[in-house]
Amino acid sequence: MAFLMLRQFTTMVQCMLTMTKEFVSTQMEKYATSLSRESIVDIKGEATEILEALYPTLKELALASSPGSHHRPLLQEF
Repeated sequence: MAFLMLRQFTTMVQCMLTMTKEFVSTQMEKYATSLSRESIVDIKGEATEILEALYPTLKELALASSPGSHHRPLLQEF
């Protein structure tokens, strides 16, 4: 199983690639997990609606420079 974030201009889609006998081989799964960030790929597939609600996949991280300072969001992590 591989999780991918696909981006085209300002649109992002989170994808899950799972191995099946008909569509996704073990080699394809290994290739997908070895892609570096910002790789350019051409994808042909079918978008399907998820059946279960997903919890948010982003969380905020905070950085404090000293014990008394105010925390502020630093970045978002997937």
